[in-house]
Order: sequence, then structure tokens, then C-alpha cells
Amino acid sequence: MIIEPLTTRYSTEKIKVSGKILEEVKQSKLLGISFDNNINMKDYIKSICNQAGKKLNALARISHYLGEHKRKLLMNAFITSQFNYCPIIWMFCQRKSNNLINRIHERALRIAYNDYTSNFESLLWEDDSVTIHHRNIQSLTLEIYKTMHEFNPAFMKNICSHGKHNYTTRNEQLSYPNPRTVTYGLESFGYKATQIWRCIPHNIQNNPNINTFKKYTSENCSKLCRCNICKEYIANLGYI
Repeated sequence: MIIEPLTTRYSTEKIKVSGKILEEVKQSKLLGISFDNNINMKDYIKSICNQAGKKLNALARISHYLGEHKRKLLMNAFITSQFNYCPIIWMFCQRKSNNLINRIHERALRIAYNDYTSNFESLLWEDDSVTIHHRNIQSLTLEIYKTMHEFNPAFMKNICSHGKHNYTTRNEQLSYPNPRTVTYGLESFGYKATQIWRCIPHNIQNNPNINTFKKYTSENCSKLCRCNICKEYIANLGYI
């Protein structure tokens, strides 16, 4: 296979692979997920929020004729479920995109519980749930657990690689990938997966009962993530 870069005066780039010209595109869809050429997932998250918003408007129109139980069922089936498809691909998104998701989630909870005065945290407590981002953290830790216990396909070990030691150790840890940038290094799946996994106690990591692991991550998901979404942001100072 021969790859040759082609010079062009346009913003998109072209390469020649085995005689065929491949041109860069601004956005492309792969297995139902839209990727842009900056891989920030902003457009994809906006699109699923638009879909959830339309269904939320439909629920709002008929909510007065439904009981609380039915409103909750419709919320989970048609609105929050919009964020269930491959979340670990887009979960470490920009803070602006995460705020958009939270606004949809908060409005859905208000309609479901007919509560227009409580704050978002109180609504989550009433629903016995967590934010979409923290729910995604649970999904991520579960995938790491299945990889470490060899329940996942073999290719996942290339992303979550084991740390190498010059001595024997009972507790196997993941090794940090070598980051080159913040966005595509420190905020990447491999780096965040390693960071989160190391926050989980060894006895939970090595527990053969997956339900015990799920229970721990469900109760402690807010303490595991250290991404910019979870950090406090102060203007003119940055993330703390």
C-alpha cells in the first residue's frame, strides 16, 4: 500500500492510497455516529439533543393527561434513552455540549415529576438517578472491568493495556498512554480509562462478582471522574 500526500489549495487535505484519491470531509457518519474532522463530537451531541428535545416537547403536550408513573416510563423510553447509544465514544465532550445534555435531562425530570421549583440535584435525588455524564462513567468502568477480566473482545486490550512491572504484583494496573496533546491525549479514552480505573479500590477491581462492581461504581461514580466536565471552573482562573 502506497500513501502519497497531495498538495491542495483548499482547507481539506487529500492523500493518494494505492492509486485512489481519498479526500478529507468535514463530517462523516459511521455506525450511526457522526464524526467531525476535529473529533469534538459537538455536532453529533447537538443532533441527539435535538431528537430528545422534540420527543420532550411531545411529552410536555400530553403530560397533563398522564400519571407520574407513565410520565417516568415515557421519559426513560424516549428521551434519556437517546443518550444510551455508544456513550463512551462521545462522553468526554466539551463542557458546552454536556450543559446542553443536562438542560434536556433537567427539563425531562421537571415534566416527569411535575416539579418546576427544585434544582437539578434535587430532581436527580427524587428520581434516584445521576447525570448522563456520571451514567456514562458507569458504562466506561464496566467496559474496563470486562476487559481486565477477559470478558471483552481481544482488541479492547490494545486500548486498555496492562502496566509493565519489573517485579511481581497482585494488583494489575493499566498503563497510561503517552499523551501528546490535552484534547487528543489527556482527554482521550485510553488515558481517562486508566485514570478512572486507578481510583477504584483493588478489592473491587479484582472482585469476580460483576454485580458487586456495578454497585460500587453506581454509588461512587461522581468520585471517579476527574475530567474537565467534573471539575469546577472559575472564570479567569481555570479548572480546579
